[in-house]
Amino acid sequence: MRKWKRVDTADGLRLRSALTAQEAALLKTLVASMIGLLNDRESSSPPDELEQITGMKTGSSERPDNATLRRILPDFYTPDDDSSEAADSLNAALRSLHEPEIIEAKRDAAQQLLDTVPDDGGRVELTEDAANAWIAAVNDVRLALGTMLDIRPDGPDRLPDDHPLAPHLDVYQWLTVVQEYLVLALMGNPTR
Repeated sequence: MRKWKRVDTADGLRLRSALTAQEAALLKTLVASMIGLLNDRESSSPPDELEQITGMKTGSSERPDNATLRRILPDFYTPDDDSSEAADSLNAALRSLHEPEIIEAKRDAAQQLLDTVPDDGGRVELTEDAANAWIAAVNDVRLALGTMLDIRPDGPDRLPDDHPLAPHLDVYQWLTVVQEYLVLALMGNPTR
């Protein structure tokens, strides 16, 4: 992927770059998988009679049992001591109330990315809103890959070429660069 370029047009700020066909296909696959995870989580919520009466959507009050979803949909409150029943109760209530909106926002951002990635690679032009959606969607994919790779502040930065997860780490690092360059372009800072 090329660096993002800021362009002021008559219709407002645009951010432009280009993707190879392989990069476009990879982004589409990863983001579609993320949407699938979110859809699975949403469909696992128990039916709510109050939702049918009021139209207010509620989500599951249970923490996701999948580590990736726990990273993407974390608890709202984490006390200093991990064993607080009050914190568990608070998180369950907040999750039930807010998780549907969070899933919807994540899914919308992911869909905006999918809608703006050229099928066979090529030029990408984003509005400021679409760029923010890209940042959010790429971040969710990075969080998912980071969970799978057990990324921590101290690494890993590299894996041996014959390690089965080495290509995934390369993708994680590529997504980090895509996101960083896009953030810098939005901020008006030149990229390296």
